[in-house]
Amino acid sequence: MFSKIGQLIFDNEAIAKTSDFTMGLEIEMQRVDDTGHLSQEPYPSAIGDEKTNPWITNDFLETMSEVVTPAASHALDAMHYLYAINNVLRSAL
Repeated sequence: MFSKIGQLIFDNEAIAKTSDFTMGLEIEMQRVDDTGHLSQEPYPSAIGDEKTNPWITNDFLETMSEVVTPAASHALDAMHYLYAINNVLRSAL
């Protein structure tokens, strides 16, 4: 998932140790149906309004979901947020 340098930074919490800032993660992914085609289904209503949900929104395309984590001080915390929010999205699909 990471390059060797990226993995070293992640493993040693280099960002948190060398600076006083937080980070968040964002991923974008296409929603597809069970045949691998772009989904024609609307944004899942089970996760609220796409315009006001701060963690899961539609991006440029209606079929592209964007998952955004809250700010975290440590990389592992950000990864846990990402995992949890992504599970909410997948459960709603």
